[in-house]
Amino acid sequence: MKLEQQTGSIETGKSADFTVLYTLDSASALRLRKRAGSIKAGKSADLIVLDQNLFDVSASKIADTKVLATWFEGKLVYEAEELFEGIPVSN
Repeated sequence: MKLEQQTGSIETGKSADFTVLYTLDSASALRLRKRAGSIKAGKSADLIVLDQNLFDVSASKIADTKVLATWFEGKLVYEAEELFEGIPVSN
């Protein structure tokens, strides 16, 4: 069965369904669900910060989303310049 038949088309599918598809389901497919796929104590702590809420935009605008920061194994590995744009940051 095609993914589209299981979850609906990209245009009509719910963002929450696709979030689970790309997080928990992907971790399960890779047999990594005990280590990854959700934010929980003892897991890898891989996550991203986006410039817009995927639950608030239409499916056609999701591709316009920019990654502002990426954490891998609990460490910040990518930070976009605009992450702190307009926010005074002291060292």
